Amino acid sequence: MTSCVLWGVTSRYASYRDLIDEQLLAARNKIAHGEEEYIRLTDWDDLREEIIKMMDDISTQVLNSATQKSYLVE
Repeated sequence: MTSCVLWGVTSRYASYRDLIDEQLLAARNKIAHGEEEYIRLTDWDDLREEIIKMMDDISTQVLNSATQKSYLVE
């Protein structure tokens, strides 16, 4: 099961599934388990840029939800 599914992420973030599971977490797990895994600087720059876009989008959603109180059950 992928992390996106575990988090209950909707289709809005489905495009990030590969980015999170295959690139970010795969590299993190290899490093954490002692494998000599290195991320090329160009790959890291691309990954970082996409992660920041995703974080900005999530931040915007949270702020909009708080402002509009759309998180409240009617």
